[in-house]
Amino acid sequence: MPRPLPVYIPESPGLIFVPKPVEGIHYYRFSRKKLDDDKVLIRDRLSKFADKVFAAHKYEQPKEAFAFVVMKFDDQELEDAYELAIEPAINAAGLKTVRVDKVSIEGTITDEIVRLIKMCSLVVADLTGERPNCYYEVGFAHALGRPMILSIKKGEKIHFDLVTRQFLIWNNIRELKNELELRIKRILRKDFL
Repeated sequence: MPRPLPVYIPESPGLIFVPKPVEGIHYYRFSRKKLDDDKVLIRDRLSKFADKVFAAHKYEQPKEAFAFVVMKFDDQELEDAYELAIEPAINAAGLKTVRVDKVSIEGTITDEIVRLIKMCSLVVADLTGERPNCYYEVGFAHALGRPMILSIKKGEKIHFDLVTRQFLIWNNIRELKNELELRIKRILRKDFL
């Protein structure tokens, strides 16, 4: 039977007492010395585990900070929004703009998207057009904890899973550019303080 992991409570006077045991859970008493020894052991095991995880994923470091753009392709209105609002707003903040259809791809497109989201400093996702792949990419970025700006054209449907998120809802390209510039500056200022 594996040795149970202790629960460390800094305020405890040496023994941990459980006021009301729950059926089916085993409780143990530990001395302060035992807790200190186990904390070192746990920290060592977690460190080795983290090394294995990061070695397996091989996170690349980008040459320069960039924002990854998620959006529907082959739509003239959205192409205009990208060229006249999204890309200039990102570049004005000092970040490079990367969109998967505008870079050379090594391997599959999905692998490249995953690689770029892992490396980016910020994700800007316009969900106009309800593309399932865009929602997938947003979900992946969310799982990684990437800072994200979500936008959608006024009148478009925001799906249930994201309805509680803050969206930049835009009517025209000028409005999109101005609001994006403000939000990008706010996120970058928050991340670097």
